[in-house]
Amino acid sequence: MADKEKKGFFGNLADQMKDAIDQSRERAEAEAEAKPAAPAPGNVIGQIRERLNDLHEKQEDAASSSVSSAMNAIKEAQEAREKADAQTAATSNALAEAVRKAQETAKAEEAAKAEAAKAEAAKAEEVAKAEAAKAEAAKAEQRYTVQGGDTLGKISGRFYGDPAQWRRIYEANKAIIGNNPDVISVGQEFVIPDASTPLPAQRTYTVRSGDTMRAIAQRFYGDEMQWKRIYQANRDRIPNPDVIHVGQEFIIPE
Repeated sequence: MADKEKKGFFGNLADQMKDAIDQSRERAEAEAEAKPAAPAPGNVIGQIRERLNDLHEKQEDAASSSVSSAMNAIKEAQEAREKADAQTAATSNALAEAVRKAQETAKAEEAAKAEAAKAEAAKAEEVAKAEAAKAEAAKAEQRYTVQGGDTLGKISGRFYGDPAQWRRIYEANKAIIGNNPDVISVGQEFVIPDASTPLPAQRTYTVRSGDTMRAIAQRFYGDEMQWKRIYQANRDRIPNPDVIHVGQEFIIPE
């Protein structure tokens, strides 16, 4: 309650108590004057008035004491109410703070869980990729040890189902085999590329009238004795190196 409201309230209460005392006093005086004066020795009226004055003073003291007690009671009640309001506000603030901290903690825990799940998923994805790469590498790097009677065509047929794919094996193992793909040795270990590995680019030549294997070798290598390289690269097309035909297309090895 504001100080101005308190002053107004207590002022009105004091005025009401004063009015009640004045009215009581006036009634007492009126009653005393209305009674017939009994013959009595001495100044009886003076004594009555003194008693009335005493009675009025006692009534005023009692009223004043009542007003003071009432004001003290009101003040104590107001203080108790203010204290209770302060305690309620403090409790509400504490509760709100506890709720806020709980929400922040829950939010932080959810964020941590989400981050952990994300990291775990990323780790699992990396492991899966590594396993896939490992499997792909193992698939792409199959190895084969040359057995007796093997040729690159036979090895190609075994792994690709097509002997004509022998150049893929040759190019992947040229450092081991050398320049002649028809000469491989038992015990040599070859890398067998994946079937999806593209064949290396190659030069080709279409036989013209008057061509021989030696003439073609001279044209491309500057050495007619290199005709065997051309022959070996095209054995599936040249049954007899001394017999070639116009229009045949030969691979010219690098």
